[in-house]
This record gives sequence, structure tokens and C-alpha cells, in this order.
Amino acid sequence: MQPDTKPTNAAKESEIDLGIFFNLARQLLSSIAAAIRSFFSFLFQIILSFFIFIKRKILWLAAGLLAGLSLGLFLYFKKGPVYYSEMIVRVNAETSRSLYNTIEYFNALIKDGKTKELAAIFDITAANSSTLIRFEISSIDDEFESVKLYKNFISGYKHNNPANDTLWAKTIKYQDFKHHLTPFNYPLQRIRVYSNSTDIYQNIQNGLVRTLGQYKNLLELQNKSMDVLKEEETILSRSLTGIDSLRIAYNKSIAQGNIKGGGSNVVAGDNNKSFNNPEIELYDKEMQLNDEIAAVRNKLIEQQNVLGIASDINPRGTKVASYNQKFFKYSWLGLLISFCLVVLIECYRFLD
Repeated sequence: MQPDTKPTNAAKESEIDLGIFFNLARQLLSSIAAAIRSFFSFLFQIILSFFIFIKRKILWLAAGLLAGLSLGLFLYFKKGPVYYSEMIVRVNAETSRSLYNTIEYFNALIKDGKTKELAAIFDITAANSSTLIRFEISSIDDEFESVKLYKNFISGYKHNNPANDTLWAKTIKYQDFKHHLTPFNYPLQRIRVYSNSTDIYQNIQNGLVRTLGQYKNLLELQNKSMDVLKEEETILSRSLTGIDSLRIAYNKSIAQGNIKGGGSNVVAGDNNKSFNNPEIELYDKEMQLNDEIAAVRNKLIEQQNVLGIASDINPRGTKVASYNQKFFKYSWLGLLISFCLVVLIECYRFLD
């Protein structure tokens, strides 16, 4: 009797399912390949049509480019090249918003052509004030400044409560704190001035400082802040004097034999309790007070004026790069305008 060599029904069904799967996969891959070919073919047609359009309208585009270049060169030789100079200022007594408002005020005067007002503010001639182009302001918001702000937010000037500092640090993470910072929160601000003249930048710096110094509310806020800092310095100095007197009395008591001085920093007592050496505690407290006094005095130096100059302005300025000069910008503007015009004309002809 010969063995049965015919495939079973299960084997036939498996072969059919496998064939259907390969057929579907082949169709899917073919569809994907066709879609990719169609996309690149469409993209190539668009690019080719664009270049054909540019070739047909090259005279119009060249005319627009030439017109923009001519206007730019005319203004360039009439007013001269553009220069810029910048300075770094430190805002004190919460004057950031006032500084930004003042910069916006200067730009508004420039836009409206108020040369006499600008000349009076910066103590320059009306002719020189007409060379001003614009003011720009931006905060120095690098990582280092953000870390300092976070540190001041957590601890401030008080370094005698580490438990409270740790609690705040756990409650408000650094990344969350940094995410909510605004340009007004940073003490260092960069101010850049654009002009067609190189002879006015030192007057610009003096005029800006003088303008902010005339705001009565800022002066009152600065004076109150200075009074608070001076009072804090006085209190810390008295505390330091008391600590010093206490340390002298303690050392005298040790010398007279009334108190036995400890030789180590930690002394183990009953029930596994630890007691710090009083000498070390007094020394640590004295150093801590010295650090706090130094921090307050540095703050007093920084806040002597409403606006502190961290880096003086360059009195001669720096020439703006050629691609940012007027003739280059007007050239691109003329080319863009001519391109938009020919596109609108072609659309009108197509719809007509």
C-alpha cells in the first residue's frame, strides 16, 4: 500500500494565506514607490516651472532689483553708512520696565522725526539727532545669570536658614523658575544704538542715564532701597561686634580657667547626643556675618545710581556689515516687489 502524499487541507490553506500576504505586500510597496515617484515628479515640475517663469520675467525682476539698488545707493551716499554701538547696563531698584519704556519712547521720537526733542535729551545738535536710526534692548539671559537669580530667589541675603532654603529648592525647581523668567527679571541689559554718525554715542549713554535719573518715582524707590540696605548693614555690623565681644569674653574665661576649652569640633554626650564646640560655633557665626555684610555692601555699591553702567558704550561705534546696509536691503526689497507684481499680473491674466 503506497503512502498518501497529497497535502492536507491545513497545508493548502497555509500556502494560500502566504501567497495572499506576499501579493498584498507587493501591491503596498508598489503603491508607495508610485507615490514617491509622483511626488518627486510633481516637485520637479514646480521647480522647472518656477525657473521658466523667472526666465520669462527676468527683465522685470532685473528692473526691480536695479530700482531698489539705486534707491539704496542714493540713501547710502546721502546719509552715509550705518554704524552701531552697544553698552551693558545694570538695572537697580526694579527699573527694568522703566528702561524698556524709555527705549520705546526714544524709538517713537525717532520714528516721528522729533529731532529737537532728541537733541535736548542727548545734548547733541538737531543735525546729529537726525542721524539716529533706532534703539534696541535685550536682556543678558545666559545660564550664569539665571542661576544667580535662582540663588537670590531661594536664599536672598539670608544664609542662616539652610532648612528653609532647602524647602524652597524642593518646592520650586530651577527649570520651572527659569521658564517663568522674563527679560525684565534680568539685571543686566544690552542696549544697542544704530546711527549714521559716529560722533554721538558717548552723548547717547550720558543722555540715557540722565533721563532715567530724572524719574522721581525711581529715585524714591532707589532711596528707600538704599535705606533698607544701610539699616541691614548697621544691624549686621552690630551683630558682628557682639559676636566678637562674646568670643573675646569666652577666650578670656578659658584663659582664667573658668571654662575648659574643647579640642575637637564635635563632643559626644549622653544618649549619643552631639554638641558643637562653642569656639567653632562663634567662629562660623562670625564668618557668616562677614559674608552677609560683604553682600550688602556690594549691593549698596551696585545701587548707587538708578542705572549702573556695567560696560561703557563704544564712543566711535562699529560699521554694520555690508549685507545689512541700506543698498543691500533695498535691492532685495525691489526684487521682492517686482516678483510679487509679475505674479499678480500673471494671475490676473490667467483668471481673465
